[in-house]
Amino acid sequence: MANPWKVKYVPLGQGNINLPMFAAILKEINFSGPIEIQAEYPNGGAENAQDKITLPKEIVLGNMKRDRLTLKAGFAASGLL
Repeated sequence: MANPWKVKYVPLGQGNINLPMFAAILKEINFSGPIEIQAEYPNGGAENAQDKITLPKEIVLGNMKRDRLTLKAGFAASGLL
């Protein structure tokens, strides 16, 4: 049987990751390192480190801010952020 899964890059919080559970696991293992958000979904070229973006900068920066706020909300219950 062929693998039915397909990769689709989406903004943080819109995919299959359960952020509160992930945060709880990080807390359980005493994770203390930095956390990085890497936006790989289409974002005007910012997802590929292009020096010219094809969307207004307000949209690109707004998308990045949304990702940060989504991570913060998903981790809030665990006390990691």
